[in-house]
Amino acid sequence: MKGIAATVSAILASAAFRAAAAVPAMDVEDNGRYVVIERGRTTAVFNKAVGALERLYLDGSQVFGDPYYRPGLGGSIVGGIRLACLAPSTNDVIRYDVVCGRFGDFKYGTNTVKTAVRLTGPDGFDYVCLADYRFEDDGSVTFSGIASPLSFGTKMLDMPIIGLEMRLKPGYEIRTEGEGWVQFTDKIGRGVRIHAGGIRRIGDAMFIPVAHLSGFTVRLEAPKR
Repeated sequence: MKGIAATVSAILASAAFRAAAAVPAMDVEDNGRYVVIERGRTTAVFNKAVGALERLYLDGSQVFGDPYYRPGLGGSIVGGIRLACLAPSTNDVIRYDVVCGRFGDFKYGTNTVKTAVRLTGPDGFDYVCLADYRFEDDGSVTFSGIASPLSFGTKMLDMPIIGLEMRLKPGYEIRTEGEGWVQFTDKIGRGVRIHAGGIRRIGDAMFIPVAHLSGFTVRLEAPKR
C-alpha cells in the first residue's frame, strides 16, 4: 500500500509541477513612459502619463481601439480602461486632468500591477482611484479597486457619475450577453468578454458606472465560442 501511495503522490506532484510550469511568469518592461506586461498570450500596455491600460491583447487579438487625439479634451485619449466622470444632466463623459504618481507610482507583484491615479476637475471635484490589474493563469485580466472622492467641489446638485470608460476596437459589436457579462466580437469571433454590471454605450465609448467609495471589479477575457 505504501508503494501505491508513494506512486500516486509522485504522479500528483508531477502533474502539479507540469501545470505550474505551463503558466509562464509575468514579464514586465518599464521604460518610464510605458509599461508592457506579457504573460502567455496576454499582452498589456499601460500609459504611465494617464495611468491607464492603453492597449490589451487577449489570445493574440487586440481589444481596445488605438489611442487618438481629440482637440479640446486635454489631448490624447486612450482606448483602454480609464477613470472618467459622466455628467448626469447631459450624459457626456467628462475627462478630468490626471495626476499620476502623487499617491504612488506603478508597483508590480507576481502577477499584478498596482496603480494610483488622481483626477482633478475645474469644477472642484477631485477623485483618487487605487486599482489592481491581475493577470490570471487562464489569460484573463481582472481590474479591481476603489474610486474615492477627495473633494465634491461646489456643485453638489450636479455631482458627476464616476465610472470606467473604454473604447473597443472598431468592428466589435454585442453578439451575446448573459447575467453580469457582455461579449463583443467581430464577424469572425475576435473580441472580448467583459464581466461587469451596468455596461452602457456613451457615444463611441463603453461606460461602466462605479459607486462612490465602493469597490469595483471588471474582468476581461477572450470570447467564448
